[in-house]
Amino acid sequence: MTRHRATTALLTLAQAGQAHVFFGLLYESVVRIPDRLSTDRVLAAGADEPGGAPPLLRPGNPALYFLPSAPLTLAASLGALVAGRRAPAGRRWSATSAAATLAFVVETATVLHPVNERLFHAAEPPTDDERAELLRRWYRLNAIRLVFVGIAWASSQRAKSRLRGTSPA
Repeated sequence: MTRHRATTALLTLAQAGQAHVFFGLLYESVVRIPDRLSTDRVLAAGADEPGGAPPLLRPGNPALYFLPSAPLTLAASLGALVAGRRAPAGRRWSATSAAATLAFVVETATVLHPVNERLFHAAEPPTDDERAELLRRWYRLNAIRLVFVGIAWASSQRAKSRLRGTSPA
């Protein structure tokens, strides 16, 4: 397999994961999953009990939907960057895709995680005012994640089109 083919295959795999994440995030916002989870508190069940399932693995947690694709998407994005490092035609776009994918992961892990913890997993539910503020923050942060993933997907597409315009190495 030539380097361009390997890079293109990795970019295609990254795009599949990016699309999976994008439409999952969009679905959560459109049908207002956070509103429902923060009211029903199903993810907080057993939060104060030792030995219970961690919040990420509790049944009903939407994060379970993303768990298989997120690491694969990040690995494919970074792999495409490494595989295409000597192909100047698509290198900048591969780097943009990898950076946007990484930004999505970092925002989710460091910025959104504390909001999720308080809103969905805390043993003590937030007050109504706090819940409303946390939901506003969740939707704003989710919009930023959608932008990151959209940029990642579009950059992967651009990198692939630039690689197709060059001769294989």
